[in-house]
Amino acid sequence: MSILRYTHAHARRDLEMHADGHLPAARQSALETHLAACPDCRAYQEEYLTLEKSLGQSLNDLFQTHLPPIEYTPAENQTFAAEVKETAHALRPLQIPQWLNSLAWATGLALIMAGMAWILSNTRLEDRPPLEESPALTLSLHAPPGEQFTLPGNGTPANQIAFSPDGTLLATAYDDGHVTLYQTADQQLSLTFTADPQGINSLTFAPNGLLLTLGKNNGTLHVWQTDGTPLQTLTDLPGNPQRVGISATGEIQFLRRPNELLPTVQPAWRTPRGEPTPILLPPLAGEVVATTLSPDGTLLVTGSKTGSIYFWQITVEDGQRVGTPLRVLKGHTAPLTALAFHPSGEWLVSASQDGMIYVWRVEDGKQLYTLLDTPSIPLSLAFSPDGSALAASLENGLVYLWRGGEE
Repeated sequence: MSILRYTHAHARRDLEMHADGHLPAARQSALETHLAACPDCRAYQEEYLTLEKSLGQSLNDLFQTHLPPIEYTPAENQTFAAEVKETAHALRPLQIPQWLNSLAWATGLALIMAGMAWILSNTRLEDRPPLEESPALTLSLHAPPGEQFTLPGNGTPANQIAFSPDGTLLATAYDDGHVTLYQTADQQLSLTFTADPQGINSLTFAPNGLLLTLGKNNGTLHVWQTDGTPLQTLTDLPGNPQRVGISATGEIQFLRRPNELLPTVQPAWRTPRGEPTPILLPPLAGEVVATTLSPDGTLLVTGSKTGSIYFWQITVEDGQRVGTPLRVLKGHTAPLTALAFHPSGEWLVSASQDGMIYVWRVEDGKQLYTLLDTPSIPLSLAFSPDGSALAASLENGLVYLWRGGEE
């Protein structure tokens, strides 16, 4: 029986589990032995713990800054308690005998039921007003969407786009440091402001609607309200992260290199206990440059430098998440830049340095059509949370928006 070698990847995963307090005792000894002999992993441990401490402190500040707590003095609390007591005494209800109270309730209920029966029996169905349903927007990708809008840029690359949690705003991060916010419904410019003079690599929305921007190669994170008001700034983030994400529980997560997207950014990949666990892929995955996870969390899709798209079934083996190859999609002729699942899980959209954006049917991997063919490189893809809109940002600064129509 072969003995599995304890690798750097094992050590770094165990360090993250240890920081969250979930490392099994059986692995603690192997981790300590490896750290004693590996200076690279010891350096990673110090950097990781520093980042965790910094983010742990910042999260509390981040989501409480705009909601200051209300504090009362002891004298105010005593006054308030006395007023409540006096009001409750003054509003003491009239004491009614129990038998009379029961009789009144029974009589009232009988009258209500008799009235409802008479109304139902004397009202024809055709006379009753129809139920009014609010129209819903839907974006079907079986065929190319009919509505396509082009939002002007400022001539610098639109590095990343993101929809607000309610889908009403579309934010774009530009290479020159500007952020633009557009109204999704009418494509009107809502706001533009300078978030970082050195440029912005990435942005995302928190679940409570706050906007996070990550500076370009400077390790600086800014937190904003959607009116451009700054709330928080974190500087000198270790590892010079290139992307920022945020989990459903409000945890800020960073990405240094594309391959590190697997354990750090997608909140759906976090186990119920909360610790980040990597998804192990075989060598045929190549160098991963783009990833996305299906809405139900069962499929991982990766894009390679060769232009191939790989589908992986996620399973758990011996406590580790493993990707089992399902299919390979061919079509792009250059490295992938972005992948996105429609929230329904029915379609996958891919973008590449070849300037093409394709729509694929997830069920069988069939390429349905070319959504966009542009001489500029598409850099980012995003669906609105309800799936009614899709956006793509380009290297030339333009942003394309596709919206669904009323059903």
